[in-house]
Amino acid sequence: MNGFLLLDKPSGVTSQHSLYPYKRKLKGLKMGYAGTLDPLASGLLLLGVGKATRVLEFIEHFPKCYEFVLRLGIETDTYDSDGEVLQSAPVPDLSKSQLEHYLLPFIGDISQKPPVYSAIKIKGKRACDRVRRGEDVELAERPIHVESIEVLEGQGERWNLRMHCSRGTYVRSIAHDLGKQIGCGAIAESIRRISIGPFHVNNAISEADDNLSAYIQPLMLALDGLPVHRLKSEAMVKLKHGAALGPEYFTTIHTGSLSTAFPSDTSSKSPSDFSSDVPSNVDAIHSHENPEALFNLKAWHVLQDENGQVLALAQRDALGQMQPKRVLIDTE
Repeated sequence: MNGFLLLDKPSGVTSQHSLYPYKRKLKGLKMGYAGTLDPLASGLLLLGVGKATRVLEFIEHFPKCYEFVLRLGIETDTYDSDGEVLQSAPVPDLSKSQLEHYLLPFIGDISQKPPVYSAIKIKGKRACDRVRRGEDVELAERPIHVESIEVLEGQGERWNLRMHCSRGTYVRSIAHDLGKQIGCGAIAESIRRISIGPFHVNNAISEADDNLSAYIQPLMLALDGLPVHRLKSEAMVKLKHGAALGPEYFTTIHTGSLSTAFPSDTSSKSPSDFSSDVPSNVDAIHSHENPEALFNLKAWHVLQDENGQVLALAQRDALGQMQPKRVLIDTE
């Protein structure tokens, strides 16, 4: 079994804990997950099974969609409802249009300071652990991209919002900074992740599902937008040995389209709809969580067999050859 399972993590448990029921059912298979959620948050978590664990890094770069409850009139040290209340203030009587006006500075390419109660590592140790030990922690601002923030409904102290954003965006910081902008303080009272790139929480499985193979979604969903090349049969031996493949060994069938950062909704699809998907959108090409460690998606190429099965991920060298970097088939 190779592919992705979509999980709907409940609030109140860690991302790791929410995997346990599926680890028991898939005992003996290699597994890993992408998109860690805070314990308080709920929603979409992607579980890579088998060969899919080798492409999880590509999923990390997809844009995300969150829905969250903005609670005005309060500030906490964690920027959410789990933290210690630092102060409270009267909430102004805001209309929907007034709140939308306050949101304008948070749209587009902006800089954001992550909460100190976060898993960001400082010299190998998480910032939140350092804070809990009494250390003074200061995190630098980081570039992020917020495509949109929509006010769904609400009044008074509580408003429901939906945000489409890049990797590395902290919903809690958006809420905290928005509260500062309004002047009364705010927290993210609850957070729910709706989608990661083309993966939507509406397609998540439940713990009661035993036929997990029926819900496996293909590797190609994580590699969407990359150039695709179909290998000739005589290339298979060379590929298994990790040898470079000259242009005579493959045919290019898709040159790549790394332009659309926010893919269309796939929430109405059933598990069987994904078996033949080859979508056309992909996220931006670098990590906002670690701007100094660029992960250049444009350097990667997908190698397929004649049936469209993903065989390997490769990079093209100066001679135009494909150098296999991650072979996803058995090499024996």
